Amino acid sequence: MRLLSIFLFSFLFSFSTTSAQTIRLIPIPGSEVSFEMVLIPGGTFSMGTDATGKQVKVDSFWMGRYEVSYEEFALFYHRELDTDTTLHPSGNYRVDAVTRPTPQYM
Repeated sequence: MRLLSIFLFSFLFSFSTTSAQTIRLIPIPGSEVSFEMVLIPGGTFSMGTDATGKQVKVDSFWMGRYEVSYEEFALFYHRELDTDTTLHPSGNYRVDAVTRPTPQYM
């Protein structure tokens, strides 16, 4: 049990020291809100059971360090209030589960 505790502590400590070197603060234009992004290093892992598992390669990617706050969410939920139309002159935004949240369920 003690060995497991030492292993978990060292694992968490090593993650926190390496992630501190790969953090970016991404401001949201036109607001005072910003995202703190952490680089998740890529690698390979075994997906599935031992009998049917296969090696999967995942590229590095950026992920928000904290949960999305209400202020951050509101900027996307009320997207029709956006006055910057340089990226989408027609006003039509392509929505997917990664780049913009879906409407709240009522």
